[in-house]
Amino acid sequence: MSARSRNVSRARARTAYTGETLQQAEVQLRNQVPGMALVPDATEPEQALLEFRVLSALAARIGRHAPARFDHAPYGIRASSPTAGNLALYLTDEATTLLADAVVPRWTYAAGVTGIEGLRWRLLGRNRVSLYVPGQAAELVLHNTAAVWKRALAELSASQPDAVAVDASDNPWQPVERLAARRFDRPHAELIARGSTALRRIGLWRDAVEIDFAKALPTMADLVGPHPELLLPTRARRPAGVTVACVAQRGGTGRTTTVVNVGASLAEAGKRVLIIDLAEFNGLLDWYASDRVEQARSAEARAAMDRLIATGDWSSVAEQVITLHASDGGGRLAVLPGPVDCTQAQLRALLVAAAATSDLVLLDAPPLGAGPAAAYAAHLADAVFTCVPVNQAIFGTWETSDSDRDEAVLARDELWSWLDDAYDRYVDLAEVLRIQAQGDELVAPNEMLDNALARIGYTNEPLGDCLAALSGLDDVYELLDEDDSVTEDELTDEHRAREAAAAARVEAWREANRAPFLTQVAETGRSLFGSTWDTEHQGWIEHNAGLLDVPADSIEPDHSGERGDDDGLAEDDLVSEPDIAMEFIPYSAEEIAAELERILHESGVAPEDVGGRFLGLVPTRIGQRLVEAVRGLPESATGLLLSPGIPSDSAVQRSVSFGQLFVITEPDCPASVAIAQLADALYRRVLDAGATQR
Repeated sequence: MSARSRNVSRARARTAYTGETLQQAEVQLRNQVPGMALVPDATEPEQALLEFRVLSALAARIGRHAPARFDHAPYGIRASSPTAGNLALYLTDEATTLLADAVVPRWTYAAGVTGIEGLRWRLLGRNRVSLYVPGQAAELVLHNTAAVWKRALAELSASQPDAVAVDASDNPWQPVERLAARRFDRPHAELIARGSTALRRIGLWRDAVEIDFAKALPTMADLVGPHPELLLPTRARRPAGVTVACVAQRGGTGRTTTVVNVGASLAEAGKRVLIIDLAEFNGLLDWYASDRVEQARSAEARAAMDRLIATGDWSSVAEQVITLHASDGGGRLAVLPGPVDCTQAQLRALLVAAAATSDLVLLDAPPLGAGPAAAYAAHLADAVFTCVPVNQAIFGTWETSDSDRDEAVLARDELWSWLDDAYDRYVDLAEVLRIQAQGDELVAPNEMLDNALARIGYTNEPLGDCLAALSGLDDVYELLDEDDSVTEDELTDEHRAREAAAAARVEAWREANRAPFLTQVAETGRSLFGSTWDTEHQGWIEHNAGLLDVPADSIEPDHSGERGDDDGLAEDDLVSEPDIAMEFIPYSAEEIAAELERILHESGVAPEDVGGRFLGLVPTRIGQRLVEAVRGLPESATGLLLSPGIPSDSAVQRSVSFGQLFVITEPDCPASVAIAQLADALYRRVLDAGATQR
């Protein structure tokens, strides 16, 4: 059998599983990495879970049915087009509308979150829609559906005017979604695999008499299909180069400057380094190749990138690769503007092609909150590191010899302020519940308070803010205003008497419920404020009772240090500030390690999310003296660091402002020395970790 005949035979076998046309199947098989299975399964748990949840939601929405209802498209899915890291679906218009209703997250007071919490969508070119979850390397692409999808969302909004629609753009998770996600009972891995595989092999049920996946998913035996011998992968050829992604939670961290100068340092050492600029507006080019920006954003450049992704032929983008530096030893540093709005599968194809041409491929990813590209980069790269501006505060603190009393007062005031703000909102909510119940007595919102206390565990917000976010206090205050709809001109003595009685009733309820409120928040308060809670929480009640017992005009004025004519103070009563001795107290190795761990999680790059591929954290914009101090710390304190830090000085700022590589133009400055050491550590750690064998 000729090679052409074998390819057609494999493509025809694939259509039995996916429902693709023969031409679609041939294209997908041609673009596959050699050795991959005929119909690959999802290789990552996040991708498999998203596919499982989408199929489950659609199956529950449509219910038991005959595929003939949708012209032999099970659940209205005409075809699936799976790769190892991505899945494309072709749906009927009716199924697209039903899918939007089933998966788009919405929130109401009555039902909570419906749909898939955290799901976001964005429009791609060629009438496509991308479904993804921020911070996760998972994506479904719906083909030929953009217009129907937008119409379906408009209909949902019109039919549910009271629902609070979760933003479908790149916004991070909403608080109500995180709460719903915590309550989500993740299915067993075997069940997730069955759901994901069923969606990828949906074509097996085109001629079924009736199906109901909501009642029972197909078993693995059901999913084998007519060509089980073609479902097993063979040994794949590994790319030659190593891919390393630099990701960060936000912009302004020094990420691009670090990446480009690390690349230049490795090029000076003879390495072939390629940087792929994944930022939407190609900020790297703006600084280091401004004369090529227009070309990089042209239609011709986009078409060349599309050809590379489709064919794997690197010559397609030869004219788009920009050389920034070439060394005498044969090394070179080049940059390629990345694709805009790429899918995970497209980025995977780009990396395979790029790694075959370079020793090291560096990915300059956009901020993690700016779209899925950064998550894809972190997921697909052989190794990952992050840049974070770090200051002295994580290594120690300045203390004064006479500050203990002041610190205790400040700690007490912070606790009381936390309680005051939360209790004010608690009372407002109690009044709203009274209005809704059409009663005379306030109703304690204890269930909402419990939810707010649970939320603090993962947001670290003040309790008052949690109550506001969970209750929608803007709506609360509108309701309170509606209840108080009489204008000043319309007030009668009867109105005034009724308002005075209501105010007295609220004030009495406020004081009577302080102690129960304090008991309910005690566990969280103690975890947040430690010993301050034990010594000062009861004083909050006594403090507020004291304020109520003292007439307002008898409270003494606050003395700011300026003498007044009637402040009642004698000369001897004025106490001057004592001399303050400042002392830097370093933290222990364990405390520093904990701080670095916290910073990493806040940066959005938790090591456990990328497994053994995490290389470390690079402190940026750090003083040279602190760099030296970090070098002297034990490894137990700095094990998460890839570098002691990249100091910022005048030489660095001057080079960056002129679009120069400071590691080349200012090789002896402290930042260049630090970059050279970082480049060496990065490349050595990548090789030691065996990233090339991934």
